[in-house]
Amino acid sequence: MKNVAIIGAGTMGHSLAQVFAQGGYQVFLNDLSEEALSKALTLMSSNLDTLSRAGLFDPAEKSKVLEQRITCTTDLARAVAQSELVIEAIVEVPEAKKEMFSELDRLAPPSAILSSNTSYLDIFRFVETKRPEKVIITHWFTPPHIVPLVEIVQGPQTGSETVATVERILNGLGKKTI
Repeated sequence: MKNVAIIGAGTMGHSLAQVFAQGGYQVFLNDLSEEALSKALTLMSSNLDTLSRAGLFDPAEKSKVLEQRITCTTDLARAVAQSELVIEAIVEVPEAKKEMFSELDRLAPPSAILSSNTSYLDIFRFVETKRPEKVIITHWFTPPHIVPLVEIVQGPQTGSETVATVERILNGLGKKTI
């Protein structure tokens, strides 16, 4: 797996994009506005500078992470077209998440895993997809580019292969799953 889409470029989304890009993944970062995407790139640049000063990131890799591995787009279809993992990091509003998952289910490849970064919503009660075995929650602790914990929550129909794949990916990024 090498292609990941992050939906929502805000507080969590930009940091998730950074984590995956630092881990060598091709990332499509999606948001509704160019302004939000521009701000996300600025924040990621600042984050990488901070990590560099702390000796936790090689500054020579900065352009590779930001310019070669992250593609920003307001086009949701483009963001998810080739993605094998899609992480939704939009507002914590059930109706918004329900609508987003409906769109993701329609636009993403049938084999793609659809994940929510929700911190408290039981999305499995209201999200409907044609791939319930590939729907999962990955609740990243804030800020994801620093905190190593990610809570994995499987729904009643989440497949064991989905859980194992997500756990393998997160562990490969240096994250501890709980």
